Amino acid sequence: MKKRPEKFNYKMIQDVASHTIKDKEALYLCQDFAIVHGRGGNALFRHILGRQVPLLIDDYRMGIVLKGDVHSSINLIDRHVTTGSILFLTPGSIVQPISVEGELLVMGVAVFGDMPFTSGRVPQILNGGLRDFVLKVDNGSIVWLRQLVEQMWQLVHRPQWSRETFMSLLSALVWFYDDCYSKHASHVVAPSHSAELFTRFIALVNAHCRREHQLAFYADRLCLTQRHLGVVIKQVSGVTAKEWIDRALIAEAKVMLQHTDKTVVQIADALNFANPSFFSKFFKRLTSLTPLEYRMR
Repeated sequence: MKKRPEKFNYKMIQDVASHTIKDKEALYLCQDFAIVHGRGGNALFRHILGRQVPLLIDDYRMGIVLKGDVHSSINLIDRHVTTGSILFLTPGSIVQPISVEGELLVMGVAVFGDMPFTSGRVPQILNGGLRDFVLKVDNGSIVWLRQLVEQMWQLVHRPQWSRETFMSLLSALVWFYDDCYSKHASHVVAPSHSAELFTRFIALVNAHCRREHQLAFYADRLCLTQRHLGVVIKQVSGVTAKEWIDRALIAEAKVMLQHTDKTVVQIADALNFANPSFFSKFFKRLTSLTPLEYRMR
C-alpha cells in the first residue's frame, strides 16, 4: 500500500522549519497562521520532497510563486506551479510533491485558525464547492499580492501589532484570490444559464457523491427532470451527467485506496455501495483494475 498522508499542519511546519530554515526573514509561524517570505521556501519544500510522502492539508493555503517550478499531484491531478502562478488549497486537500526545479522563491500564507468571514458575504472560493486551484496571473496581480503579503509580514514584526489589522489584510488577500478565480472561471465557462446549471451540478456532485450515486437525486435538488438535466450537462461539457457522478465517486475511492488503510469492505460501505462485490465491479469497469490491484500498483 502507498504511504498514508502526513498532516502538513502547524506542528509539521514547525518541525521541518527547525531543520531547514535558519533565516528569520524566511518564515513567521504562530498557532493561528504562518507566512512564508523569501527563499526559505526553497529549503522547506526540498526537505518535504525528500520525505516522499503525500501531505494532508487541514487548513487554508495561499501561495505566490515568484521564481521556480514545482511539480506535484494535488487531489490526484498533476500540476505544475510555475513562476507567476498563485495556488489556493482548502482543508482536506492531498498534495504529493514530485519535484522542484531551480531556485524556488515563494511568498504565501497558511491559516490554521478561523477565516475572517463569520457572517455576511463570503468569497466564492470559501463556499465549500472548491477544493483547489492553480492560476497563472498577470504581473500586476503578482506585484499587488506580493505587496499585500509584505504588509502582513511587516505588521507581525512590529513590537505590538493589531490582530484586527492582520485579519483585515488577510481578508483583502482572500478577496483578491477570489477575484482572480472568478475572472478565470468567467473565461473558461460562458456566463449562461446552462453554464451556471453545470457549475451548480458539479458542486452538488462533489458534496454528495459518496452517498448519492443516481442522477435522480441531483435532478431533484436542482428542481429539474432527469432528462432535462442530462441534456444540459451533456451539451455544456460533452460528458454525460452520470459520467460526472461516476468520476467523482472513483476519485473518492482512489484517495481512500491510496491514502488510508481502510479495507475494500470499509471503502464500499463508506461510499454507500450495497456490498463490496458491487463496488469492485464498478471500480474495475471504470479503471480496468480491481481495487486491490490499484492499491498495490
